[in-house]
Amino acid sequence: MGQPYLMPVSGTGLLIGPILWAGLVRATVAGAALAALAMLMTVAQTGSARAQQPDPASAEKASYLYKLAPFVQWPPESGADYALTAYHGTTFNICIAGRDPFGTLIDDAVRGLMITDRPVIVRRMHMVSDAAGCHVLYISPDGPQQPVEIMNLVRERPILTVTDGSDTPASTGIIDFIETGGNIRFRVDLAKAQAAGLGISSKLLSLAVSVAPAPPVGTEE
Repeated sequence: MGQPYLMPVSGTGLLIGPILWAGLVRATVAGAALAALAMLMTVAQTGSARAQQPDPASAEKASYLYKLAPFVQWPPESGADYALTAYHGTTFNICIAGRDPFGTLIDDAVRGLMITDRPVIVRRMHMVSDAAGCHVLYISPDGPQQPVEIMNLVRERPILTVTDGSDTPASTGIIDFIETGGNIRFRVDLAKAQAAGLGISSKLLSLAVSVAPAPPVGTEE
């Protein structure tokens, strides 16, 4: 049997096998995603959003919608990472329910972007029935449906729901944007993530303003 194929680790003089190499690549991608999300928060906190943006807050929220994805784990029965199955199709779908506050900001941000080798697309939904096909669902506070109505429709579906400053627990998504000191931050509801069958990375939780805990397994909310 020939020698196994080994790959060099730049600057170390070490050779590693392909399985370990793949693990290093995954760790590097995850680390880069976390760095990008932390940088977004730093930009918001220092007030250094680009002057040419007509609405810096909307630009920050638009960025969060796709930068959150690497820190979410969809349920195993959904198939591959990011629930890319027949239920969701072959694209990574960011949906906007109700009034769209982003305009072309979100479209420009995701143009050419790939998540797990799938192109990211933006879908706008005037009315929500079950949000089939959505990976991320941003629920606008303005629209023909109240956020609480939409949350009731999709509560147990494997969808990362994102709300915008909801003032009641029933209308709050798994992720809820809040403004603190003029900066856009977010809070996380693990009980709602659990109901949807989603896992949230501890790295993302460490960046949240607050985290509502999930009830112990086997107990009612």
